[in-house]
Amino acid sequence: MWSPEHQDLDTCKRSSKLSPALLASRKNPRQGFLDAGETITYVEIVTEARLIVMLVEKQGGSRTLYRLPLGECVSQPQDSHSLALNDARLTGVCATSSAKLITLWSTGAMYVFEFQNDYLENLPGRLHATEQQVIADKPTKILELSPSHIAIVGQDKEDEGGVIVLRDIKFSLVTSTQPLKMYHRPPPAWVTASGLVVVEGGSLAMIPFTVQESNLATLFGSRIAETKGFPSEGCHSWAKMEGQLEDVPKEAKETIYSNKSAGLNKVMAQINRGALSESM
Repeated sequence: MWSPEHQDLDTCKRSSKLSPALLASRKNPRQGFLDAGETITYVEIVTEARLIVMLVEKQGGSRTLYRLPLGECVSQPQDSHSLALNDARLTGVCATSSAKLITLWSTGAMYVFEFQNDYLENLPGRLHATEQQVIADKPTKILELSPSHIAIVGQDKEDEGGVIVLRDIKFSLVTSTQPLKMYHRPPPAWVTASGLVVVEGGSLAMIPFTVQESNLATLFGSRIAETKGFPSEGCHSWAKMEGQLEDVPKEAKETIYSNKSAGLNKVMAQINRGALSESM
């Protein structure tokens, strides 16, 4: 409490709290694991595997991947290792719910690493595919749509605009692509409970998608029971005027249909043209 003999309030606060009993019971602060010049550029919580995946970039461009156990309290990293290739730069990364790390590199090479079956010393994992739809040396956004499906948002190789590439990770196939009018660096895109959200025509376009049993899975005797469907498509502008939403441009309202890839065309008898995804 303040009293007239305390001329300096800051001194009063210190003297009232720095008692031996309080000092003895005070917990020591935890030592952080980031050094000077390091920045966290990516974090993903993988609930089913009970781990936190964290990517740290150092000054100069080198990257280190940390793996932390997911518990009741924050702990020090379980282990870490550099994430790099000798002849390429990292341009896209995604840690999936199935405890896989998907990375895209400037050469177009896509790697898959399994946290539960491999050691970090083997990063970036096994070569999965070569991405040919996007300009791989530009920043890309990789989003998980299902445990076996991802969407890659990047710059279109055949146009100055952007493109959404839907990939089946299980069978290493491009199942559909959708061009966008503009490419943003880095691409703003998110997966929500209502669908895939991208920036298109100055607005946020909501693209619903459906994940169904794969015809390829049936062909190879492997069943994948996954469904995620949305009955309708909506677009919402991000600009407001006098308390009302701005009119959404016409191009953003157009329903975005999927296109079959040449590989799936040989094995698919039916397609669902009302959804972005059709291979599952």
